[in-house]
Amino acid sequence: MLLRRKISQKFCETILSQVHLSPLPAHIAPVLWEFDHVMNLYPLPDVLIVADKFRSFAEIQAETVVCNPGSFSSGSFGFHVYLPYERKIEDSAIDLPV
Repeated sequence: MLLRRKISQKFCETILSQVHLSPLPAHIAPVLWEFDHVMNLYPLPDVLIVADKFRSFAEIQAETVVCNPGSFSSGSFGFHVYLPYERKIEDSAIDLPV
């Protein structure tokens, strides 16, 4: 659990410190320079929602709430609810009848 927490924490730090949604070198993630400006995160947003298969997490880094709801269809149908006034993320899920 600690390792996964560190991975999500480092991911958030990297994305926000690079101020770019794709902080990888150009030889790993090719860049279409005419569209690169849409990937910039300057100024930093209030909330950044990353949709990935990695486990669900919510972190606050540099006054930005970064969350990944995880895979919706992995069985639990879990998702995040963002409360803007409180700047808080709540876990939620859909209960399906068995």
